[in-house]
Amino acid sequence: MGEHELPAGVKNVSVPTIAGRIILAVILGFLLTAVESVFRMSVFNPEMPAFANPWIAEALTTAAMIVIAVLVIAAIGRGRLTFYGFTAGRNIPYSQLITISLLFAVPAAVINVFIPGEGLTFMDDKSLLYIIVFAWIGRSVLEEVIHRGLVQTLMWPLVGLGINIGKIRLSLTVLVSGIFFGLLHLMLLSMGTAPARVIVIVVFAISLGLIAGYYREKTGSLVPAILVHALFNISGTVVGLITGALNL
Repeated sequence: MGEHELPAGVKNVSVPTIAGRIILAVILGFLLTAVESVFRMSVFNPEMPAFANPWIAEALTTAAMIVIAVLVIAAIGRGRLTFYGFTAGRNIPYSQLITISLLFAVPAAVINVFIPGEGLTFMDDKSLLYIIVFAWIGRSVLEEVIHRGLVQTLMWPLVGLGINIGKIRLSLTVLVSGIFFGLLHLMLLSMGTAPARVIVIVVFAISLGLIAGYYREKTGSLVPAILVHALFNISGTVVGLITGALNL
């Protein structure tokens, strides 16, 4: 979704259009997140022996939600999946993308390790292979399909609006999708995660969202967004393994 593909006059979008696009995108993003939570609670129900194996339960949840998200996108976009990022993209600056992602992801992981209080425990008893398949790959794909595929693209008429940070242009679509993605992590408070840890997670999740959204917009593809997300998840795992091995 490059700038040359946008309709003329995009910078003159009306206030009702801006508000309507943002509200629609946020509502759909929240609804899909809620559906995933309900689906996950149902599948991981201990009273359902058919899904006692966490591999089966996680695979079913992730696959089902990706399919649901793609179907929603296909319905809204009338089958134009490439417009929603389902394309290989163009001119993806991988070295730049990786460098910027790690500059944010590694400090986030280090800070998170040393924050006192309860942290995230749902992956603590899982094997490294499980984490690679579902946290590094599965979650990265699913969450980017929802947030950079659906939420961000629904606001495409607003890309002419935004702010400049040095030579970087962050459109309103990138800002809203990134902030929304980060704020969703406030739900971790209901899971008993320490407030200080949640604040750090929210701040760096917003950073993840802004970086992923920026490259999604510039390349027209979800591929760089998924890679950014994966790098953040990988950094968290690696830093955790290192500090754990050093008993820090």
